[in-house]
Amino acid sequence: MKKMSVINKKNMKTLNKLIILFFIVFVFISKGYSQNADPGIGILMAQSSVAQGSTEILRATVGNYGNSTIVSNSLRVTISVGTNVEIIGIAAGSDPRWGQLTLTTGSANTIRLTNTGGGFTSFDIGDILLIVKGNVLSTPTIISGNIVYITANNPLLCGGCAFPPLNASQGNASNPNDNSQTSLAVTVSFPAIVAVVDTPPSVNGITGGTTSSLTLNDTLDGMPVVIGAAPGNVVLSGTTVPAGLTLNADGTVTIAPNTPPGNYILTYKICEVSNTANCDSVSSTIPVSSSTPVEVLFINALTDITTAVNGITGGTTCSLTLNDTLDGMPVVIGAAPGNVVLSGTTVPAGLTLNADGTVTIAPNTPPGNYILTYKICEVSNPLNCASVNSTVVVFTGIETDLCISDNLDFDLFSLLDGTFQRDPTLWSVSGNATINGNLFNPFGLVTGDYIFTYTDPTSECLSGTEFTISLNDDCGVCDNLDNVIISKAVTPNGDQDNEYFTIEGIENCGFTVEVEIFNRWGAKIYESKDYQNNWNGFAHSNSVGGSGNVPAGTYYYIINLVGSAFKPYVGYLYVGI
Repeated sequence: MKKMSVINKKNMKTLNKLIILFFIVFVFISKGYSQNADPGIGILMAQSSVAQGSTEILRATVGNYGNSTIVSNSLRVTISVGTNVEIIGIAAGSDPRWGQLTLTTGSANTIRLTNTGGGFTSFDIGDILLIVKGNVLSTPTIISGNIVYITANNPLLCGGCAFPPLNASQGNASNPNDNSQTSLAVTVSFPAIVAVVDTPPSVNGITGGTTSSLTLNDTLDGMPVVIGAAPGNVVLSGTTVPAGLTLNADGTVTIAPNTPPGNYILTYKICEVSNTANCDSVSSTIPVSSSTPVEVLFINALTDITTAVNGITGGTTCSLTLNDTLDGMPVVIGAAPGNVVLSGTTVPAGLTLNADGTVTIAPNTPPGNYILTYKICEVSNPLNCASVNSTVVVFTGIETDLCISDNLDFDLFSLLDGTFQRDPTLWSVSGNATINGNLFNPFGLVTGDYIFTYTDPTSECLSGTEFTISLNDDCGVCDNLDNVIISKAVTPNGDQDNEYFTIEGIENCGFTVEVEIFNRWGAKIYESKDYQNNWNGFAHSNSVGGSGNVPAGTYYYIINLVGSAFKPYVGYLYVGI
């Protein structure tokens, strides 16, 4: 909206009054009204337009432009507005002699006022101030004002006029100062959008970089702007963007490497999404420095193959960066000069690359060789980087169950697969168990889980691969026919090998063993109702064929395990000499 540049509102008010007085004195006095009172009106809007939904002030300068006195309740002012606006009421500062008589509502309404608060002496004028609201978007429409006598309250006002007066309520209806017009347009109401000059910190022109957002201090309707496409957001566009600089969608500015130093002027514009004509532009300064070139140190990331991790339980590897170097020295991950920044380029599902370079494998990760790609960059020179693919080995952990009644040596190397060092000293165990190198005997131990660790001496971080062996007392031999071990041969020759016919694997089951042995002709040569693994090929005296050692040959047995659910065992055994 335009503003008065030379004459302010106060001066305009005085000027309006002087113009009207000049017009009355030199025009109407010459027509014979020099001794008469003469009411007049002149209306003017403070602004030529008003924003939709907003208000402005309508000023009506009214009063007596003649020599005689006008008493109170003798004048009536009528002001009507167009269909685009509405009179809300009398504004503060209005001449107190004027009181509201009637006021209709809505657009194109009318207000009537009378001078109930006092009369007017000669050439005495004052301002009626009305609040006018813009309702409907429009071009300028007419606002009209009219002032009339109420002659019934003062019949002597028009002594020089024809009698009766030309109009029952107006002494000089033909005079143009009794009517006045102005106009008012209603425009779109835009919230204030302000783009503020910004100068971000200097960026190294050799390495390049990115500034903070230039729109951080810009506002829309008094609130920080949000760049986006939703209502209430703003759209950012570059008007003038110098070469080597890129205005990003978020308001930041990226400076390309090797950009010459200087103060670059970048002009951009922000526009309200809901009102694309509501915009503001600003030019900001982007300082680019000419820092001394950074010495490029040799950075080296080496391929690593981790020690296998149990995929069932999950676990964490040693750091993949243990063998990486910067300027020939082991890298240090951190944010200080001389450190490196680690980032994962490709990290397979189920694996997590940690900040220290270790890799965590989630429980129940399928076995396999997972390729993980990472990058290390020098903190002091972010463009100095190295990438590498490393292999994270995940195996299917073997969950082994043993029985505390098993008096045996379990070979721990049976848990490993692939190529490894068969050094018994590489094994360790947690808890109260003991191992003999790579051999573990569960006999007599407490039930529970025991963790066995194999440490690979070729690993950079000497990480260990863990295995779990569960010990229980529910060994199951008493319910499993396959656990019963029966001798195949008896050679009672004194060498202590196969001296007796034995039935093993059921020692702790509480069974009673009944044994019958027959020769090849079907004659029973031995029988026991409670066998104790003590037959060595000797025939009882009551057996068929007589007593003494049986001849070498093949014999037939029947074994009944009394107290079990097993059927009788039948089979053959050889007796030698």
